[in-house]
Amino acid sequence: MRSTGTRQASRTRSISPLPVRPTSLAIAPGDVRPTSHHDERAALDQVLANARDGVGGALVVRGESGSGKTALLAHAVEHATTWRVAQSAGVEPEMELGFAALHGLLTPFLSRLDQLPEPQRDAVGAAFGLVAAATPERFLVGLAVLALLTEAAEERPVLITIDDAQWLDAATADVLAFVARRLIATPIAFVIAVREPTPRLRSFDALPTLQLTPSTDGEGSTDPAPATCALTMLDLGHGRYQEALSRALEVFHDDPPEFGTRILPDLIEAAVRSGDGDTAASALERLSERTRSSGSHLASGQLARSRALLTDDGESLYRLAIEHLQQDDAGVDLARAHLLYGEWLRRRRRRRDAREQLRAAQDLFDAIGLTAFAHRASVELHATSEAVRHRSGEADEELTPQEAEIARLVAEGSSNRQVAAQMFISQHTVEYHLRKVFRKVGVSSRTQLARAILVQSRGDATPAAATA
Repeated sequence: MRSTGTRQASRTRSISPLPVRPTSLAIAPGDVRPTSHHDERAALDQVLANARDGVGGALVVRGESGSGKTALLAHAVEHATTWRVAQSAGVEPEMELGFAALHGLLTPFLSRLDQLPEPQRDAVGAAFGLVAAATPERFLVGLAVLALLTEAAEERPVLITIDDAQWLDAATADVLAFVARRLIATPIAFVIAVREPTPRLRSFDALPTLQLTPSTDGEGSTDPAPATCALTMLDLGHGRYQEALSRALEVFHDDPPEFGTRILPDLIEAAVRSGDGDTAASALERLSERTRSSGSHLASGQLARSRALLTDDGESLYRLAIEHLQQDDAGVDLARAHLLYGEWLRRRRRRRDAREQLRAAQDLFDAIGLTAFAHRASVELHATSEAVRHRSGEADEELTPQEAEIARLVAEGSSNRQVAAQMFISQHTVEYHLRKVFRKVGVSSRTQLARAILVQSRGDATPAAATA
C-alpha cells in the first residue's frame, strides 16, 4: 500500500487501461492457411517480435487434433525466455463455471489487485467470489485484466498462452478476446489454440487466425515430444502431478532422442508426488545410466536432485544438486532444486532454512519468467510464515501455518483435492483442518472465508464483518 493518498492515486492512474485502438499485426483478422510448418512458426515469431518491440497482439491457432497447435504454443514459450509467461488451458468440465479459466490464468497477477480503480477491483473480486456481489459486467473485468497485464508488462514482455480454448467458459473467452483486441501499444502477446472441429467459438473471430491443416507428410506429428515436455513442466509448476505423470509417461515409453532423457527428472518428480514409487525408481535407473555417459554438471545436478526425491534423508543430495547446477549456470534446474529442497525442509518444520531456499527459488523463477513455478514457490513461502491470528487475538484461536495456507488456497478457489495435491497431504486432512479454520475465523462457508481473508488483507480490523 502507498503511504499517501496522492501517491496511491498516481499509481492507480498508471495502470489504467489504454484507449481502444485497432490491432496492427503482420496477420490480419481472418483465416490464414500457411503452406508449411516453417510458415506457421514464422507467423508466430512475427507476433512475438512485434510484442517485443511494444506492438502487442494476438494469434488464434485453429486446427484438428494432431495438427501441431500445442507444439506451436511450446515454440512460443521456448522463444520467450526473458518474458513473463502465463499459461492456461480450457477444461471441459468447467465450461459452465463463469470466469473459472480466467481465475487460474490471473492468479499470479492478483498481487497487483489493490492498485486497480475501485470498480475494476470490485468486478474482479465478484468474478472470483472474493466479495458478495452480483455477477460483474464483463467489460469491467476486461478492463481490470488489461490493466493488470499492462502493469506487469512494464517490467518485461508478457506472453499469455491458452490451449484447448474451445473448452473455455464463455465469460473467460469474452474477457480474453476483449483484452486481446486492445494490446496495440503494449509488449503483450496472446497465443490461443482452438481444437476443431468443435462448435465455433465466436469470441475470437475478430482476431488474427492461423488455420492449420493435418500434416500429409508426417511433419506435424513425428515429434510431439517437445510440446509434451513443455506441458509436463507446466503441470508440475501448477502442482498438477497426476496430469504431469500421464504426459511424461508417453515420452518415457517412446524414448525419443534427446527428449526421452530430458523428460526423466520431470517424470521422477511427478511420479514421487503422485505416489508412484515404481515408476520413479524405473526412471531414476534410466537417468543414472545416461548421466554416467554425460558427466556434465547439469546432468549430475539433475540426478542428485532426482535421487533426493526418493529418499527420506535427501539433504546432502539437494545440496550436491545445487552445487552442480550453480557451476553450470542452469537457471531453471537450479531454481527447481532450491524449490524442492525448500519444500523438503518445510515438511521437516525447519521453516527458517526453508524460507532461504524458497526465496532463492522464487527470485530465480521470477527472473526467468516461469510464473507457475514462481507461484508454487510463493505458496510454499506463505506456508512458512508466522501464524495468522483470528480477530480476537486469542492464542487458542490462532491459525497454524498449515491452516493459514489451506485457508488461502480455498479462498483462491481451489478444491479440497487441489489443496491436497499442492500441499502433499490427504483430502481427509484438508477437510479436517478446514473445519478448524471455519471455527476459528467464525465462518460457515468457503465464500464467507474468501470474503474474510480479502477484508483482512486490506487491513480491516474485523475480518468477520465481511460475513455478516
